[in-house]
Amino acid sequence: MRKRKATRRRSRLSTKARASLKLRGRYMGLMKNLKRAHKARVRKVKEAKGFRAAIAKARRLAQGKWARSTGLNSSLGADQTRARVSL
Repeated sequence: MRKRKATRRRSRLSTKARASLKLRGRYMGLMKNLKRAHKARVRKVKEAKGFRAAIAKARRLAQGKWARSTGLNSSLGADQTRARVSL
């Protein structure tokens, strides 16, 4: 009879720990697509205000990049931009 190799069981994550890992994953995923200067700005926000604020800042910076590349950030106001996007 062959002996089974002892395997380590994964410990269960608490709800708080799982939420923390999800936040960190979102942060890392957003940081991957930012330019070096933007990453530095987001890191400063993370140090000062935490992951949630840093994620919000990274999203704004990423959206700004998208809006500039598609021409949606022209002289139109916010209401007109939304109307233009929905068309």
